[in-house]
Amino acid sequence: MEKEILKDLSSQLLLTGVHELKDILERQKEAIGHNDIDSFLNQDDAFHRALYRLAGREFLWNLIQQSNVHYLRYRRLHMLKTEKLAGIWKEHQSLLELMVHKETAKIGPLIHHHLREDIHSLDFQENFSEYLKK
Repeated sequence: MEKEILKDLSSQLLLTGVHELKDILERQKEAIGHNDIDSFLNQDDAFHRALYRLAGREFLWNLIQQSNVHYLRYRRLHMLKTEKLAGIWKEHQSLLELMVHKETAKIGPLIHHHLREDIHSLDFQENFSEYLKK
């Protein structure tokens, strides 16, 4: 769903929206520098929520958040490593660039990786197997 929202947003993203997203990314980068996972998570949510809001679909964001408890647990575990935070930040930067340049064909693969790829990684499964359902 987020892939389609980002593609739609690419065609209507205003400069004020670009600046808002860049400000969020700057705060996220500061959180990485301070190794502040809670602040990073808050800014991660702010980034994705802003994407939905700027696309006129904040109601979907709110609906998704109501049934997101397992994904929230995964995110917290996933972000325990600082290098993961930097990777997520870089993906956010890339998503914003793709939207600004209207390169919608590249959004799908990147958002798929951004939201799902690491949950299937061997590293994640080995380090957090006690939290995963078999």
